[in-house]
Amino acid sequence: SRIEDVLEQIESVPKPTIALLLGATAGGGAAIALACDMRIAGDNLRFGMPMARTLGNLLNAHNLTRLMEVAGPTLTFDLIYTGRLIGAEEAFRAGLVNQVVPVGAAEEHATDLTSRISENAPLTLQLSKRMLTRIRSNRRAQIQDPTYEELVEVVYSSDDFREGIAAFTEHRSPRWKGS
Repeated sequence: SRIEDVLEQIESVPKPTIALLLGATAGGGAAIALACDMRIAGDNLRFGMPMARTLGNLLNAHNLTRLMEVAGPTLTFDLIYTGRLIGAEEAFRAGLVNQVVPVGAAEEHATDLTSRISENAPLTLQLSKRMLTRIRSNRRAQIQDPTYEELVEVVYSSDDFREGIAAFTEHRSPRWKGS
């Protein structure tokens, strides 16, 4: 998919990538953050994958894998099943973010971190990232099975997904049917 191509491009940038997460970071925004090497959170962060309670759509296998690689299976199941958004401190304890900083100082902190990283040996950074990216790619190779994409297609062509979109645009709670 196009979004997956974009996320893979983010992951394959030869330099370190840092996401700055402020406020609600959910669904697609959370997927973009997970594609980055590091994540700095403002103390107002609300992070999650609320698809099961909002639109009724489904993350693809690559994004579920990204979430599970970073958050572990226990929190991944929790976030997917409940659709809840977690705060900055819980995200930090779970390893979803590297640091939590006051929201007013977050941009400056991220800029300072970028400057500190840029002072390190560029070849070491580039080759470390290349090795880590290859390790990650090898671990993900097993999810290339087309069956995963078929499951995503089932959800996107479902009555529940259409209901989720309608409920979202009409500012009401969805009435799920399971079909």
